[in-house]
Amino acid sequence: MKNLKMLLKTTKNKVFVGLVVVFMIGAAGFILRTLAKPIADPVIKFKDHLVLEYGQTFSGETDEANDMLPGVSEESLIQKEQSHYDTLSFNEIEGADPSDKANVIPFDTKTLGKHQGFVYARLDKTVKVFPFNYEVKDTHGPIIEGDDTVTLTHDEAFDISKYKAHDIVDGTLEISVEGMKDDAGTFDITLRATDTNENTVEKRVKVTRHEKPVETPSAQNPLERYASGETQQASRSDANSGRSSGSKSNANASTPATPSKPAAPSKPAAPAAPSKPVAPTKPAQPDDDFDGTLYKSYGSFEACFAVADDLLMEKTWSDDWNQTYCNDRGDLFYWKWA
Repeated sequence: MKNLKMLLKTTKNKVFVGLVVVFMIGAAGFILRTLAKPIADPVIKFKDHLVLEYGQTFSGETDEANDMLPGVSEESLIQKEQSHYDTLSFNEIEGADPSDKANVIPFDTKTLGKHQGFVYARLDKTVKVFPFNYEVKDTHGPIIEGDDTVTLTHDEAFDISKYKAHDIVDGTLEISVEGMKDDAGTFDITLRATDTNENTVEKRVKVTRHEKPVETPSAQNPLERYASGETQQASRSDANSGRSSGSKSNANASTPATPSKPAAPSKPAAPAAPSKPVAPTKPAQPDDDFDGTLYKSYGSFEACFAVADDLLMEKTWSDDWNQTYCNDRGDLFYWKWA
């Protein structure tokens, strides 16, 4: 009886162990079959906090305005080691579910802010649409090109056409100018340009404006250069009046007398003997109330007037002459600076 009990106990233990072994073999087989089974659907894992630059385009697109920005590729948005697919594209892949197509949102980088985009993914014969969230920012401001220094004459205008403002998305921009001066000297001006998204760039330019050149004495009438005030204007008026009077007097004196009519055509009258010229006399000094100083007598107003201006320019520098005057006898008088 004792031996029978021992046999039964041993048999129960063996059955229990056998069942445990069979269960473990079955579980292992199930796990192996599960791992060996291929994934039927594509899996896409996007990167966190996707940020795209304003104006970026898809890879492969041609946009001359955005050639300074790298294109956005599908694989640049995902975590490849956690994704499973054969084909990935922003464009529709044949075989996509029509219900997925209806929910597709266009890819947009021309509007700042948060958006939702999508990609198509295919694995074997299965195609799915995967949405993703992204934000568009404009971190590239405009650029102003041109010289840092400019030199201008006293009345020359600043030429803004020599400067160009450009944005990689907006293209050519207008430039405003602040701080320009008309006074001579060296100063800074500010050029400013702003793009569509209110990104502003400034450029400082150093401007040197020259003084107005001093006119040489030969470029001005000597009477206008040295005479000033009502007294000197009156002196010029008196001088001009005297010159006009002398000119008229000399003009009358030079007019010849009308010849007498011949007595008879057959016998013309003998011409009258020319009168004997009057011997020249020494020029008289001016009246006591005439405050000019006699310089020289030239015999006639015309001869005096011909040399008056040139003599004034010469004597201005050497003898401080201020004004000259010719009377109708050809006497030249001068005044000095007080």
